[in-house]
Amino acid sequence: MIVMYFKLDLKTNESETNSEIVPNIVSDRKPLSVVLKAPFKASWKAVVHVFHIFRNNPSLIQYIVIVLIFGALTAFHWSYYFIYLEKIRGNDSLLMGLALFVESFAGELPLFIVANVILRYCGPSMSLNISLAAFAFRYFIYGYVFTVGTTYWDILLVEVVQGLTFGLFYTVMTDLAQHYATQENHRILAAREAIKEMADTEAVDETIAVNSVDDLTSRSYATLQGIMSGAFEGIGLGIGALAGGYLINRIDVFAIWKVGAFLALFAIIFNVSVETIKYVYNKRHVK
Repeated sequence: MIVMYFKLDLKTNESETNSEIVPNIVSDRKPLSVVLKAPFKASWKAVVHVFHIFRNNPSLIQYIVIVLIFGALTAFHWSYYFIYLEKIRGNDSLLMGLALFVESFAGELPLFIVANVILRYCGPSMSLNISLAAFAFRYFIYGYVFTVGTTYWDILLVEVVQGLTFGLFYTVMTDLAQHYATQENHRILAAREAIKEMADTEAVDETIAVNSVDDLTSRSYATLQGIMSGAFEGIGLGIGALAGGYLINRIDVFAIWKVGAFLALFAIIFNVSVETIKYVYNKRHVK
């Protein structure tokens, strides 16, 4: 991966289907500073671009924090739900398969279909609160209501909530990334027009400058989707899996659902508080 990233000038035998990489002869090798200069420059531009996105959109930090919490909550279920089922129902493979079936076809699939309608009428923040409330309800049931010997129907009925906890959330997450990328592109396109105006009066290479701006425009959508997905599937899931394993080892499998229920409630309070602060600030400062 490192070789592919830095695009080292390695010679290969193109006549063979499965050829090996042939190292450069010492005399043919370029200095390391020349080989790495362009990739590092491009990487630095990407870092600066991400910094500007967060600086221009401070509320993006609010949603990144919530996405991290969603990742941790999801990790509890993805990593330890079958251990939990085995605890309350024994080694029941049929129940595990039925649970996945209900989650997918009775939970996620219908919500993916109607999620845009919910998002349009409720907005992203309220939709996230609905999804967090579903997490709190679901994990409260797991931690405080279900016991050893709980029936199939009770367990499968709760799994329908997967539509709200994942289907709705994932739709909102990708929509937020799209929204902030569009906002950033509006700023970039405004800069593009400014460059064209400057080129008429100042010594500015319009072609190079405009091409650089266009490159940022096409990169914004992938950058924001990558940031959101990284926060959810990378950091969030990793923290949740680690914390869940610690809770199971130190207490029991019921503990992760109790912690998860209160973590979801905390995320709702955090989201509502930030939205209230933004509303009060905008009312005072925006005419």
